This record gives sequence, structure tokens and C-alpha cells, in this order.
Amino acid sequence: MLHVSPQMKKMLSIAGIVFGLIFGWYVVKKVLFLVFMSTYEMPPVTISATVATVQTWQSYLTSVGTLTANSGVDVSSEVSGIVRETHFTPGQFVKKGDLLVQLDTSVEEAQLKDNQSRLKLAQINYDRDKTLLKKNVAAQSVVDTDLATLEEAEASVVVIAIIGDAISRAPLMAAS
Repeated sequence: MLHVSPQMKKMLSIAGIVFGLIFGWYVVKKVLFLVFMSTYEMPPVTISATVATVQTWQSYLTSVGTLTANSGVDVSSEVSGIVRETHFTPGQFVKKGDLLVQLDTSVEEAQLKDNQSRLKLAQINYDRDKTLLKKNVAAQSVVDTDLATLEEAEASVVVIAIIGDAISRAPLMAAS
């Protein structure tokens, strides 16, 4: 037979008691639950009734929320500047091509008039010096310089003619 020391017997008996208590508590809990469930009755259901009446309801409801547009456009001008006029009000429906914003073009219009007068003067100088060259009174370099000045004046008139880009039109039909 096996020899078991007294300390081992003591430890095994304590472990047996601990496991016995754990499983015993589990069995007691199960029995108490079964006893409680066998005597349990559902509480009575509360029923209430009221008389139906006719009432008018609001046709609208005030609330807080977020709206998202189906389509949207960032409207901008080809040129920058100060807004002179807006041709819409917030929430107004606009059609494609409607004028929305007009920028202040007074400076560009003055520059255009100045450039047109320079172009006219350059054309007069070129024509005169070309005639003088045919009579051998003017040098070819003078006519070449006049031609370059004329072409430069023509280009400056074209550059300033972007005044039409200073308006913004509606790219699609929408509420602004």
C-alpha cells in the first residue's frame, strides 16, 4: 500500500472540501431556481382604453437637420475682381445661362480705351513710316519698330477684351 504523508492527507482533504463546497453551491442554486420557477406566476397585463376623437394635425413639422443637394456647382469668374452686382436672391430658382454676378470692370474698360487709342496711333505711325520708306526717306529699322509696336498694341487690346469674362452665368437650372 501507498504511504501518504499527513501533510498530503491534509491538503487532499482541504481540496476535497473546497471542490465539494463549489459543486454543492451549484446544486443548491439549481434547486432554488427550480423551486422559484415552479411557483412563479406571470404578472397581470395592464390594459387601458380611451375614446377615439377627431383631431386636426399640423401640415408641417419644425425640426433641425441637414440637407444635401443632388447636384451642386461652384460658380466662379474667369477673372478676379470686385462684385458690382448680384442678379439673384438666395433660394431663387435660376435657369441655365441666367446672369448671376457682374464684376466691376471700370478699370479694364479704361485700359481697353487706352490700348485702342495706342493701337490707332501705332497704325498711323506704321502707315506713315511705310510710305516714307517707299520714298526712301525713312529707314527699314524704323518701319520694323513701328510694326512691332503695332502688333504689341493689337495684343494688348485682345488681352483687355476679356471684360466679357467678368460675368458669371448659371451653369445649370437650380435654386441658388
